[in-house]
Order: sequence, then structure tokens, then C-alpha cells
Amino acid sequence: MRVMAVVHRLGALSLVFGVACRAVPLAAAPACPVSAATITLDASAAEPAIDNSLTQPALQALAGGAHHQGRTQGLYRAEFALRSRVDFARTGQGDSACVWIEKLALEIAIVERKIYVVRKRRPGSCAYESVLAHERKHQAVDDELLREEMSLIRRGLEEALAALPPASPVPRAEEDAARARLAAAVKTALARVLKTLDAERKVRQAAIDTPQEYRRVAAACG
Repeated sequence: MRVMAVVHRLGALSLVFGVACRAVPLAAAPACPVSAATITLDASAAEPAIDNSLTQPALQALAGGAHHQGRTQGLYRAEFALRSRVDFARTGQGDSACVWIEKLALEIAIVERKIYVVRKRRPGSCAYESVLAHERKHQAVDDELLREEMSLIRRGLEEALAALPPASPVPRAEEDAARARLAAAVKTALARVLKTLDAERKVRQAAIDTPQEYRRVAAACG
């Protein structure tokens, strides 16, 4: 068995891509088997750590100078990480072989999650809790997105695999090239998943930071 790994990044999202290979018994005929790949999905979200150690200038530098007009009091940060594994099957006879995707396993996780509350707002105070509650809304957006998008991700991967050309016999010397082509197609499909997920996430996260929400947080402690 051989494993290849590639890392792909898009915005705040990361993808780890792995490939495995499995052999099946020799084919009785030169035609390649016809079978749909099995797709498995798994999702997880780590609970964010709370950081109350940064001064406002330090937190502002982390958030970006223009964030919250330079008055950042809290910040939510996280990444979506996708780890995939592709299992290939092969069958061969004589000088030719068939290679196809047998399984695609995808793990989606929200990682490196942290909520920052500026140091001057001390735990237990209304000022602290009001900022924390706002950042929890950003956390909830990611949690909800992860739950809702799983079925869409599965559909997108099923469509991408179904669109691949049917497997056809290749010379044994070209097996590695055949696997590489299939791996590249899966990588492209997963990059498309990342791009769609990232776009939807940006829309939903931006919808939290409204002038009305900022006024509510500012007025929460009278």
C-alpha cells in the first residue's frame, strides 16, 4: 500500500488529502468493473478556548486595524479543516489493469477555535459576559453551518465522482498515472467544496456583525 499526501489551503480553510491503494483479485475479462464509490462523512467541532489576556491594542492587531473601527473588544477565530482519504481498487489481466475509486472518506472539523475577550473586561462582569455572548453567536454560526452543509457536501462529491469517465484498461506501466488523474479529480472536487463552504460562511458570519447588534452589546450593561 502506498500513501500520498497533499495540503491545499483556501482562505481560512484547510484540506489534507491522502490516497491509499488496494488490490482486488484478477479480472476474468478485460472490461473494467462498474461500481459507485462509497462515500463516508464525519464532522466534529472542538469547543473554543477563551482568552482574556490581551490588551485592546494587542487584540486589535490580531483582528486587523480596521476591524470594528479599531475598537475591537472581542474576537472569534476558527478554521474548517477537511481531511480526506481515497481508497483505490485495481484489477488486472495480462499487460493491462483497471484502476478506480472504491472509497472516499471525508472528515470535516472546526479546529483552532478561540474566543478572545479584551483583558479589561473581567470574567463574571456584565461587560465580559456581553462580549462573550456576541462571540458565541459567531461560534453558533459555524456549528450550524457544519450541521447543515453535510448533505450538500455529500451530494457534491457524489456528482463529481459520477461525472468521472468510466474506468477503462490501461497498460500496467500507466497505473500510477491513472491513479494520479483520479486523485486530481477528487482534489478539484474537494477544493470546490471548500470554496462553497467558505463563501457561505463569510455571508453568515457577516450577518452577525450589524450596527443593531453592536448597539445591543454596548447597551447591555446600562
